[in-house]
Amino acid sequence: MKFCLVDRKIQEAQPGLSGECRDCGAAMIAKCGEHRVWHWAHLKTTTCDPWWEPETEWHRAWKNRFPEHWQEISHTSSTGEKHRADVKTEKECVIEFQHSALSQVERGSRENFYPNLVWVVDGRRRVRDAAKFSSSLRGPLPGYLLPTYSMNRNDGALLRDWGACRVPVYFDFADRERCDAAQLDQNPLWLLHPIDGDSTAYISPVARSEFIKARVEGVDFEEEFKQVIQRDIVRMHSARVHPLAAFERRPALRRTRRF
Repeated sequence: MKFCLVDRKIQEAQPGLSGECRDCGAAMIAKCGEHRVWHWAHLKTTTCDPWWEPETEWHRAWKNRFPEHWQEISHTSSTGEKHRADVKTEKECVIEFQHSALSQVERGSRENFYPNLVWVVDGRRRVRDAAKFSSSLRGPLPGYLLPTYSMNRNDGALLRDWGACRVPVYFDFADRERCDAAQLDQNPLWLLHPIDGDSTAYISPVARSEFIKARVEGVDFEEEFKQVIQRDIVRMHSARVHPLAAFERRPALRRTRRF
């Protein structure tokens, strides 16, 4: 956890500090070692959010791209269930930054819990994912506002893990250890469009600055492109299924078919 309350003020972890959790009020202790990002931890082993995960440098760097008052915000569902979002914008969009492995069941639980969720996934957690992803891309496909590529949902572990998501997923393949700030911003995110009913995944590169700008301005451009792509998929399916159906809808062609 990045923040807790110290003397009733929001404070980042510093050596020797103690405080209390902003959500449950339990005692917190600052963890400021040499091998992990500085963070707060509950003094006891229990945590107030069962979805809590250890935070990496990648995770922390992404949260820092957004205003502090958007970070680590509690979200309560209509049933009273409460969880802490990595980032929650003023437009109620929740951004979850995911480095650790996540089961299909838990991923689905989070998507059901947050009404407006966007995932950002660390594409470098496994060594081979980035190369496999790049080699599997087909395209770009013509006719889209964003450059759009396709690939099979079962082609590689990354797509098998995330291809069935019902919400937008962004893959981050940037190597932060080798990139400076300028090079990092030139390395795009890859948006996996949440399209149902097709074995093909549709993916678009999106500039990091545009992703952040859209969140700050409250623009839901993922939904706009989803509708366009979904419309084209329906058109392609209708053209592939039963070609003679087109003849049946036209009287003159029905007569031709009898011959």
